[in-house]
Amino acid sequence: CTEKKEWDLVWSEEFEYTGSPAAESWGYETGYIRNNELQYYTDQTENVKVENGMCIITARLAGEDSITSASINTWGKKDFLYGRVEVRAQIPSALGSWPAIWMLGANFPTVGWRRCGEIDIMEYVGNNPGKVQSAIHTPSSSGATVNVKSTEIVNETSEFHVYSVIWTEDEIKFLIDDAEFYT
Repeated sequence: CTEKKEWDLVWSEEFEYTGSPAAESWGYETGYIRNNELQYYTDQTENVKVENGMCIITARLAGEDSITSASINTWGKKDFLYGRVEVRAQIPSALGSWPAIWMLGANFPTVGWRRCGEIDIMEYVGNNPGKVQSAIHTPSSSGATVNVKSTEIVNETSEFHVYSVIWTEDEIKFLIDDAEFYT
């Protein structure tokens, strides 16, 4: 980032326990959720568990044509307006996967997607290795948004990287390993 600022830490999750993600911070989406995705999201430990300082989300083949996975979130438990968010993650290498780290407006249940806004800190399309993207979805730019940029990345499936967003009243900056690639 071109400017350095001291941030006040308001929440951190270091996954220093074993089992399911901590209920005071994490909730689950369950079922077939969005975009005609093939996977069924569960809250089962075979799809999401915490161990060795990591939250591990696993997609599993659950029959010939069925896939299960997990989608966890902090909706109703953590929210903020402006700040810096950092997530340390290693991306799966499976073709067809689409892991993402994103934020929705807290008013999502009352106004719905698009109107609540969405900030995609990181999206990785499994059939496009070596690239990640970040995006902003709004009522005027949703779906195939124009507010998107991809960047090249190495070792995304074999090493951890820190994906960040700096959100201020005037702009949103996206970073990988503290290197800004999109504003």
